Amino acid sequence: VTDIGYAAFETCTNLTTVNLPSSITLIDQYAFTWCTSLTAINFAGTKEQWNSIEKGSDWDYYTGDYSVYCTDGIIS
Repeated sequence: VTDIGYAAFETCTNLTTVNLPSSITLIDQYAFTWCTSLTAINFAGTKEQWNSIEKGSDWDYYTGDYSVYCTDGIIS
């Protein structure tokens, strides 16, 4: 898996956790918009890899108060 598509999980209000492989290179626009219960993104890569992922506009618009758990630490 390399991409999370446009509005892939939009309005999944019961989604609390997402597990993403380190192969992700794109999280497209509105992918997690309105995922109001989201608290954790478990990313199987480093913080540097997470920060290098291309993220579309409003990919996390109106999400819960989530943290990204990477192999070398947490991004809040």
